[in-house]
Amino acid sequence: MRLLLDTNAMFWWLIDEAKLSPEAHAAIKAKDNEVYVSIASAWEMAIKVGLGKWPEARTLLTTSKAWPAQRGFACYQSP
Repeated sequence: MRLLLDTNAMFWWLIDEAKLSPEAHAAIKAKDNEVYVSIASAWEMAIKVGLGKWPEARTLLTTSKAWPAQRGFACYQSP
């Protein structure tokens, strides 16, 4: 199955997996699933960090440009 994570699910998977439901955690971790994140998630986090609405995301945005790939996620590209 292909999964496209929304920004919050992706953020919590990377920062604090315990905030995800057991079902979401199992789906993301399942080896048979392909997990995708959208480049729009980085854009959304950057806007919210800039507005002061999501300071926790600053660390994720500044640590590495390759964090999706490091976690086994593929970047979703619309057709």
